[in-house]
Amino acid sequence: MSTPAGWYDDGSGRQRWWDGTQWTDNYAPGQAAASASAQAADPSVQSGSAQPGAQSPAAGYPQQAAPAPSGPRLTPTLGYIGLGLAVLGTILACIPMAITFVIGLLVLLAGFVVSLIAVFKKNTIKWPSITGIVLSIVGV
Repeated sequence: MSTPAGWYDDGSGRQRWWDGTQWTDNYAPGQAAASASAQAADPSVQSGSAQPGAQSPAAGYPQQAAPAPSGPRLTPTLGYIGLGLAVLGTILACIPMAITFVIGLLVLLAGFVVSLIAVFKKNTIKWPSITGIVLSIVGV
């Protein structure tokens, strides 16, 4: 089984084209935006070959590497909402009246679900979501 053709880090920090069997003399343009622009560029223009990849070589052969950074992280709005619901639900569940206890449990459930959804959103900070999940569990 061979590694598919694509752009790979050649060990020197530059993206180089691997044709599936050997390294070519084609390097991706630019250093700062090499990973983003090289993967978006048409590889047939560079070498007449297959699609770009996202792996790095070691000892002359491509091996799987860590994914490239994916740009700026978004504000975790959904995570903050889940955390807020978890806090509110915990407070309501601690009030010793039947109706506030039931409402508190429902709000805790909503906080848990919203926080769980927020954990799986890409490019967001995760701590509010994780804190909301933990607080929802502790509040119950």
